[in-house]
Parts: sequence; C-alpha cells; structure tokens
Amino acid sequence: YIITAVFIFLTVLLQIPMRLGYIKPVGFLAVLFFTVTVSFALMSGGSIRAPAVTFYILTILMSGLIIGRRAAYWSAIINTIIFFAILWLEINGRLPEPNFTVNIQQGIIFTLGSILSAILLGIALRRLNESLEQARLGEEKLSVLNAELEQRVIDRTAELEKANKQTSRRAAQLQAITELSEAIAQLQDP
Repeated sequence: YIITAVFIFLTVLLQIPMRLGYIKPVGFLAVLFFTVTVSFALMSGGSIRAPAVTFYILTILMSGLIIGRRAAYWSAIINTIIFFAILWLEINGRLPEPNFTVNIQQGIIFTLGSILSAILLGIALRRLNESLEQARLGEEKLSVLNAELEQRVIDRTAELEKANKQTSRRAAQLQAITELSEAIAQLQDP
C-alpha cells in the first residue's frame, strides 16, 4: 500500500514539470519509477504470477510514447531482464511466500493500470493530433507557395509575351528598313 501511495503521489507530482515542457526527462523518471515500483510490488508479493506483471508492458508503451522508439526497445530489454531475475528469485525461494488472496490491492492495481492506459492513450492521441496539425500547416504553406509560384509564372509569361511582341515589332521595322535600304541601293546603282 505504501508503494502504491508513493507511486500515486509521484505521478501527480511529475505532472507539474511535464506541463512545463520537460516531457522526456519526466518521462524517463516516470518510466524508471514505474519499473522500480512494479518490481518491488512483485517481489514483495512473492511471485511473478501477480497481476502487476502486466505493468511491465505498460512501461514499454510509456517509454515509447513519452520518450521515443529506442526507449521502448531499451525498456523491453530491461523489463525482460528484471522479469527473469524475479523469476530466478522465485524459483530459488528467495522471495517471500506468495499471497494469492483477493484484496483491495488487485482493485488498486486495476485502477492504476486503467488510469495509466488512459494517460498513455491521451499522450499518443495528442502527439498524433500535433503531427496532423503540423502536416496541415505544412500543406497550407505549400499551397500558398504553389499559388505564389503560379502567379510568378503567369507574370513572367506575360512579361515574356510583351517582350516577344516588342521584339517582333522591331524585327518587322528592321526588315522594312532593310528592304527600303536595299530598294534605295538598287535605285542608286544603275
């Protein structure tokens, strides 16, 4: 019960720096504390057969969602090592005798697991929404840039057409002058 109370207290306390933007350091501390709490709960319960063992999976998910993909891999490796260490302790009789009676602890474990699952889902959805918003903003910016580029192409095409018309007009004038010069030259040469 003390471990559960301390866990709840620290989880609430860690919300403050997390809201201030220290997500990865707080995430690391939360995963570390959660892993230690689950391990102590399993060892004090005397067995890896306790329902709390499923919380190792939540620590892997928590690592991946809060810290990153590599953290999830490391968390899986570390949790597996811890699991086998506790298994070895149980097989060799180094843990207290397991107590499989039903008590309030199972309810607390289920409640904490549900709350943690909801928090992790909320984090995942928030990150997904942030990514979608960034993609939408990027698409809008790209659309604006595309429209600006199209307008520049239209403006430049109009300038080139105007310059082309002027060049054609001058070419026609020069052709007329050339023809007139040739005609004058022929008149002067008898």
